[in-house]
Amino acid sequence: MSTGGWFQHYQDWFNTELGSWQAYLGYVRFQCNCQHHPEFCGVLRVVRLGDAILPVHFAGFAAAREIGLEPVQINAQRTRQTLAFLAAHADPAYTQGIDWPAQRLSALAETSPI
Repeated sequence: MSTGGWFQHYQDWFNTELGSWQAYLGYVRFQCNCQHHPEFCGVLRVVRLGDAILPVHFAGFAAAREIGLEPVQINAQRTRQTLAFLAAHADPAYTQGIDWPAQRLSALAETSPI
């Protein structure tokens, strides 16, 4: 997105267990209306570690009742699991919040003879 406002942080207005994950949880807003991939229209909830993101699907009341938990408990667990997956499997250049193009250009500048 040209505006740079592609990620919006999650706000825990009700002081729930998800408040512990506010730094990593948010929403990606898409500006396209793609007919071929409707899942990319509107907003997608994601877990973010640096510049790496992964979608996370939150459980509603019905799913929570089936296992005897509150939705926020399940959703905090899903957020934790998604973050752990990103930390273990995503490219460190993205998870460490490094600007990849700037890092590559800097590395080239350091190795280039002047």
